[in-house]
Amino acid sequence: TISSIKNYDNLKKLRAKIEMLFKVAKRIFGMKDLHVYNKGVASWKVYIYLYLSSLLLQYLKINGINKHRAIELLRQNHGLT
Repeated sequence: TISSIKNYDNLKKLRAKIEMLFKVAKRIFGMKDLHVYNKGVASWKVYIYLYLSSLLLQYLKINGINKHRAIELLRQNHGLT
């Protein structure tokens, strides 16, 4: 449960950044409306989101683009909250 995770409250900002990265990656790669309710399928989808997010971060790094600025601009342009 959440109560058993150490520093849960201290990691809110980091979790929010990770969630936004996932949302941006899903939107960029055409997976914005993908919803999963099966645990087995959910694990596979999380793997895909992590992979796509890592591709996005690699692209930004290779091209010398500030990841924080890029993700914020993508978030604003796609109406993500």
